[in-house]
Amino acid sequence: MRVACVGRYSETPISPYSQATPFSKLRELGLDVTKSIEDAETVVFFDFLRKDLQTLQKTKSTERNSILIVMEPQVVIPQKSSKIRKYKFSKLCFLGRPPGSSEWNLNWPQPWREVIPKSSSVSMHGAVMIAGNKLSFVEGELYSFRRECAFGIKNLDVYGVGWNSRTWLRIKIFVSELLRACSAGYFPQFKSPKYWLKRLKSWKGSPGNKDAVLAHYKVSLVIENSYEFLTEKLFDSFFGGCIPVYIGPNLENYQIPRELVIQVNADIDQVKIGIDTALRMDYETWRENLSKWLNLPSTKQEWMLDEIYQKIVDQINAIKAQN
Repeated sequence: MRVACVGRYSETPISPYSQATPFSKLRELGLDVTKSIEDAETVVFFDFLRKDLQTLQKTKSTERNSILIVMEPQVVIPQKSSKIRKYKFSKLCFLGRPPGSSEWNLNWPQPWREVIPKSSSVSMHGAVMIAGNKLSFVEGELYSFRRECAFGIKNLDVYGVGWNSRTWLRIKIFVSELLRACSAGYFPQFKSPKYWLKRLKSWKGSPGNKDAVLAHYKVSLVIENSYEFLTEKLFDSFFGGCIPVYIGPNLENYQIPRELVIQVNADIDQVKIGIDTALRMDYETWRENLSKWLNLPSTKQEWMLDEIYQKIVDQINAIKAQN
């Protein structure tokens, strides 16, 4: 069975810590993979590309086998819901969503690595946030809260793209994102652009390697794109050896031990208390508990990159067997 691997992220590296793409990973796991929808019995989309959806419609592949791996949330691609309804996919897989929230969910694939050891230069007085400064007018976005924390919390070192971009570019993004939200039928959330045109003077730059930055801190502030899903950000903090203060979906739904994370709501006072609490925690005890959990076979089975992609391959093969 030939499998076409297409879509927005089909040829994008899965992680900065892995050179594999979805296309190469499916091939590595034994599938006969092609980039041509016309030549395939099954089509696997790693999120949308308009041209691929148009080709799918023309070839009437929806009458055969088509799988959509949903990666980005509504705040990133507002048009997603309407397109999912329009194109009748055989199977939908949602990455990073809480178990049970849809028919087929998988955890966000995490490239496994050793937890970074800490040196004597670790900051015990402040925290770090590595996150892009982005904009969305869709309800549920957490980008604006990232900015609120960046400008409102002292001793928070901020790294990432978009914090020092030029004003003309920010205006262009503002207009583009506003039109995207409106065209998708969303009423724009006008609290979203708070601090959008303001430059962050304390910005530390765009790290080439997250682990290299996280190695110098005890605490990391982790804010997801939205409450819709859990991505790589929390595990980056884990592998970087940082106690995470986390804003995102309820971690109890993902069976992540409570003692490993300080989860708070999108409230700046709660974040400040969370950071202070994390800074006072016994770091060695936390690190020992983290290592035990990361090394459990069940943890690796539920979160490791190769395990997640093997589950995708198993589902593709199951569809083949049904036919």
